[in-house]
Amino acid sequence: MLRLLSLVAIALLAVGLWLLHENRALAASLAEVRRDSAARDARNGKLIADLRRQVAEAAKTAWRTQDSAAAGRLSRQVERNLVGTADMLRDHPEFLPLDARIVRRHVVNSYGRTLDRMSLPPAQKAKLLDLLVERQLTVQDAAGAAKAAGMEPFGADSDAAVKQATAELDSEIDALVGPGGWAEFQKKASADNFAHVMTNVINDEYGATFAQAGSPLTGEQAEALAVINREAYLPGGVPVARDVMQTPDPQTFLTPVDSYFIRKAAAVLTPAQLELVKAERRDNGQRQLLLRAYYGPDAVLRDP
Repeated sequence: MLRLLSLVAIALLAVGLWLLHENRALAASLAEVRRDSAARDARNGKLIADLRRQVAEAAKTAWRTQDSAAAGRLSRQVERNLVGTADMLRDHPEFLPLDARIVRRHVVNSYGRTLDRMSLPPAQKAKLLDLLVERQLTVQDAAGAAKAAGMEPFGADSDAAVKQATAELDSEIDALVGPGGWAEFQKKASADNFAHVMTNVINDEYGATFAQAGSPLTGEQAEALAVINREAYLPGGVPVARDVMQTPDPQTFLTPVDSYFIRKAAAVLTPAQLELVKAERRDNGQRQLLLRAYYGPDAVLRDP
């Protein structure tokens, strides 16, 4: 029996020694793999850095030799394939008709609402739209030419080149739009587009709620509320400092902006609709006060 136990002990000792040897061998293998991996990473990193330097040098050489097409391709590789419209038009003139259609849609989206409000005969409105499209295309071409000439995009020289290229078109636009000319027309378009966005915001905020309560929001009401919302932040609007305009009152739970909005909205909404607005704004204000009380004055609630 003692002999059997001795044999078992010897066997266990042998197994232990074998496992220890295997663990050491495995650890050595892992260390070698890590060293090889680190070496490969270092080599790959150096190779990538060398390739980037070569691409940059090739781009510079192409520019120096006036090979604009090659320089454009190489510089775009360095910039992670960021392609400018001017580059596309220069390298591929077949893109011009497509680009003109895209620009026209952009101009309609940017200025169409203001054009609709103008008291111009249809033919003059159509001509004005054509001039606006032509102006945008001219800006695009002039900016591309300035860049090709080595001018800094949006720099003083580039802006002067664009202004010179569009001077004649601006004069024609001035003659059509009347007092204030092109500059005033741009301001009106900006205001009209902002009002459009705010009208959509009002519809998103109250449209479904009003409809569910049986008092649907009309288009005229949404536009009027959008104007009120915008005027709250203009001079003569809410008569408090901007840093407290959105701070709820502890008693009413309404911010100064809320109080202004509700007071003005009373002339636009029905009594039932106005109560829905009050309830919504009070609940938001109370939640904001509780959030700040629980988590500090700088706390901001996020979903979920």
